[in-house]
Amino acid sequence: GDDDFQRMVEKIEEQIHIVLVEPNGNLVEQIKTNYADLAKKHRIQVFVYGISTTAGIAKLHLYWNNSELSTLIRRKTIAENPDGTLDIETITFSKLCEMIGTKDIHHLSIDTEGMDYLILNSIDLSDVKINEIIFEEWWPVNDDVNGVFETGPKVLEIIKEKYKEYSWEKITLNNMPNYRLTK
Repeated sequence: GDDDFQRMVEKIEEQIHIVLVEPNGNLVEQIKTNYADLAKKHRIQVFVYGISTTAGIAKLHLYWNNSELSTLIRRKTIAENPDGTLDIETITFSKLCEMIGTKDIHHLSIDTEGMDYLILNSIDLSDVKINEIIFEEWWPVNDDVNGVFETGPKVLEIIKEKYKEYSWEKITLNNMPNYRLTK
């Protein structure tokens, strides 16, 4: 909350269903506080999971005082040693869609600090219709100290091929380079 996505939602007049996914359970109350006014108008669900390519228990690496940045990737570009870790439950994007009972998504915003490409690659486009997708451009190559998740331009090329039916636009959100894909 308190970011460009929230400000985008504040401009929407008609009632919508908003699904927020936050892997760090310590931040959920702050998210609910940030979205309290919007919850008077929209249906908002907050899930405490990490979205990954597989379901299970994973380490969430916490950076910047354990709150502002967290990721399943043990980052090289910020610091090899995170400020802390949390064991979290991860689910797949497909499982999330099943849990909320949808196969039709108007807007999907992904900001997973490097996992964006892998999540996009895991989406079965024959099973779910997504009109618009926004995700961070992740430039560091193999940013994961553990070598578990591959990041960088090579993975983006795979995503560009998979989402070739979408129009691509480079935008800036939260002072970071992002892509907006529209169908």
